[in-house]
Amino acid sequence: MARTILEVEQYRPELVEWLSETARHGWETHLFTVRRAQWAEATLDSIRAKTGWQPDNAWFNDTQMPGKEAARVKEALFDRVLVECEPAGLFGLESNDAVQRMYRRRHVACQRGTDPLPSIAELAELGRWPPSTA
Repeated sequence: MARTILEVEQYRPELVEWLSETARHGWETHLFTVRRAQWAEATLDSIRAKTGWQPDNAWFNDTQMPGKEAARVKEALFDRVLVECEPAGLFGLESNDAVQRMYRRRHVACQRGTDPLPSIAELAELGRWPPSTA
């Protein structure tokens, strides 16, 4: 696994650039992953080495649930954050449909990470719940 993380994983430059831009405008980035917690250091080191960027917080699977239960794992991890944050003002990028539904049930706007990324102005609007459709 460590070899895969360091040698194979790649990160989309436009996403890293967008995340860096959002940080300059006061947004925090929380990485939620079903990857086991034992791989946290290698994963974060790889991200930093390959992109020069790091998330503000990273949440790895420290539950007893298998990664194939992504929605349940991310729900458990995400609910830890919701204790400290208001759902309004949060915005998620997520490819898993079940995880997207979980975000929406918690009144968090989200979209697929492969969809065109919103501008900073659009992000501010999307972070409101419910986001306007105008």
